[in-house]
Amino acid sequence: AIRINSDRKAVQEFFSLENEDIICWEYGQKAVSVPNYMVIHDPETKSIIISIRGTMNVTDVITDALAHHEPWNGGFVHRGVLRSAKYLVKHSLKNIREAVKKFESKAIQVIGHSLGASVSSIVTLLLREQCRDLITQGIDIHAWNFATAPCCSLDLACKAETENCIDNFVNENDVIPRLSYGNLMDFKELVKFAASELKNEKYKKLSSKDKLSKILTSIDDYRTCLKSNSATQKLYIPGTIYYLYKGFYRTHVNSSVAYYTKDIVCEKSKPDLFTDISLRRNWLFHHFPD
Repeated sequence: AIRINSDRKAVQEFFSLENEDIICWEYGQKAVSVPNYMVIHDPETKSIIISIRGTMNVTDVITDALAHHEPWNGGFVHRGVLRSAKYLVKHSLKNIREAVKKFESKAIQVIGHSLGASVSSIVTLLLREQCRDLITQGIDIHAWNFATAPCCSLDLACKAETENCIDNFVNENDVIPRLSYGNLMDFKELVKFAASELKNEKYKKLSSKDKLSKILTSIDDYRTCLKSNSATQKLYIPGTIYYLYKGFYRTHVNSSVAYYTKDIVCEKSKPDLFTDISLRRNWLFHHFPD
């Protein structure tokens, strides 16, 4: 049988929510810069949860593509992300405030993945601006983001308030946290340079092994130079960043054979370490991990 509003009912059943716990349900939106999201009350943590979906359809891709920078709070942000965040706050703030009062909530938790994580960051900053009275009452407003796409200037990304209210988790080689217009332009220049080096006559007399070594060194030097002298404005991940990667540790040695264990390591990182796009075979798989 086909159920009407099956997504909504699935969420209610999975999280054991009552009808009144669904505060806003804004899925199925297909307009540019109009996010798909839900606002729910979580009885277990006494929190209001704002969950924002990432890129899933053509209009989301267009929002991603609105990569022009817009001045905001003394810096600049991704235009499409800012418009999406403003839409959410404008259309749902009243309901969020009423829910906080009704359920006597202790926190507002904003959650997103990919494009949704970028929107989550700006939504959190907007809410903290417009809900100072709630913060004064001891209600925490915090973002928990996964695979966040770069969305603001470095000065905004590194503000103490931003770092205190936004936590991001980046999975190893995931390309999305490194993907902004400025980074793409640098990557394009790097590809053009690599193509020209492959045709460079100065390597003609070298063996294949030496030629490859020289070209790779040249490309690496050019990448370093490009990174330090690039004229393109970059966008960064706002807030505190936690970098997840696989680490190998030797556990013991038995009969001269070393045994290793593979663990996930979580380390605190910095926004400026995610401005370099490198080709990795798993850069998309790490965006959607198993």
